[in-house]
Amino acid sequence: MCWEWCFEVWFVYLPKSVCSMLVGLVLGLPPAVAFTASITAITVVRLPINVYFTFKVALTSLILKPGLR
Repeated sequence: MCWEWCFEVWFVYLPKSVCSMLVGLVLGLPPAVAFTASITAITVVRLPINVYFTFKVALTSLILKPGLR
């Protein structure tokens, strides 16, 4: 009984699971790379713009005006 179960696990279920993981990896890797690259590109472009506008608002607002009482 144990031999049949071990045979079934090692020679039926294990190859099926390895093949399904490989198929999932092949199908899932391109979208993951595309989304990662797009999010990185958006961050690289938008972060300096957002920092600029944040400092512009902070410098032109009443926060840094001298002589406020």
